[in-house]
Amino acid sequence: MSYSLKNSAQSVTYTVADNTENSTSTSLTFIGKNFTGYGLALNENFVYLLENFSNTVGNYPLNPISGQLFWDSTNKYMHVYDGAAWKVIYGALASLTVNTSITTTSLNANVITGANIGNTGTILNGTISTNLQPYINSVGTLSNLQVTGTITGSSNITAQTANVYSANHIANTAMYSGSYYYSNGSPFLGGAKFTTSNTAPSGASTGDMWYQGNSDILFVYIKDASNNNYWLDTTSTPSAFANVAITNSIYPSSNASVNLGSTSGYWNNVYAVNFLGTSTTAKYADLAEKYSSDFPYEPGTVVIFGGAAEITVTDVSHSNKVAGVISTNPAYMMNGDADGLYIALQGRVPCRVKGPVSKGQMIVTSYTPGVGCGIDDEKYKPGCVVGKSLVDVSDGEIHLIEVAVGRL
Repeated sequence: MSYSLKNSAQSVTYTVADNTENSTSTSLTFIGKNFTGYGLALNENFVYLLENFSNTVGNYPLNPISGQLFWDSTNKYMHVYDGAAWKVIYGALASLTVNTSITTTSLNANVITGANIGNTGTILNGTISTNLQPYINSVGTLSNLQVTGTITGSSNITAQTANVYSANHIANTAMYSGSYYYSNGSPFLGGAKFTTSNTAPSGASTGDMWYQGNSDILFVYIKDASNNNYWLDTTSTPSAFANVAITNSIYPSSNASVNLGSTSGYWNNVYAVNFLGTSTTAKYADLAEKYSSDFPYEPGTVVIFGGAAEITVTDVSHSNKVAGVISTNPAYMMNGDADGLYIALQGRVPCRVKGPVSKGQMIVTSYTPGVGCGIDDEKYKPGCVVGKSLVDVSDGEIHLIEVAVGRL
């Protein structure tokens, strides 16, 4: 009388007749009742199970069933039968489909495919070691990625920090969008194009960058204040730049550590709203303040307080309303935003003086408007002195001489 048995899922029934053995239903031999020589078949079954049907590569056991194991003694890999084919589960997997997750301290593979590696926000630490890396997609945050070849692709390369080192690190052209930052924290312009080549790329837009591989120099395409574009060398010592428009602060790497200009290379004019610092030298000599005037008098003109505005000229000799002298090149200009003319209050200044005068003699107003003359001691009164002559004038003509104003 035959008997039947089922697999663990109760989905398959195996039947074994009396006095026979069934070696065609599975890789093991089922032994019927009263079968002679049952001991051999039984012990062979035990051996096959113990060794997981060990055999050389490709010599899989006959009649496998789902879940059955096979040891590849050639490559030392474990295989499992999925009901249709044998799959490697240990060693160098040709392919592996995982429906949930892989938890491991190390993962090495030639190709990793799939919709995502990790969930949104997943951080991959360390180095992804592969022969080629063209299939890393939607990986979340990479804290470190070592590349020995090129990174290519039609999509964006996004990163919290990025360093551009050489032509091998980023492909010939790449587009960036969103917010990117260098490792020093400075912003990397969104939407800029990065190009690596030995010659400057054509059709560049403001903010684009070009790495010149044969010189190891990184350039950025900028627009100056005159609306002219050119490639700015950001790596070497800069040469000459014209009309560069700055939209942010310029500051030294540390306090009082960097010079602006040098002893042999002066800036010309520096325009600013406020100067906070210490000035130790001045090109010109006088301290001047701006006053409203009833006429645009020439530098060197002697003026008094009065007239239709704040200052004017006079034909009164020894006037005690003296304001000073119209400055030629003031060293320090006060009240600069006001309307009017700069009046020298202290220091040496060119002044129109009628001789004769002697060096050191006090200068006062004369009968000639806008012209000073030597003081007559008998006509002195407080407030009448313009300054003191620094030269001798022997004739009676009008000369433009140096006068120290503000000296009594």
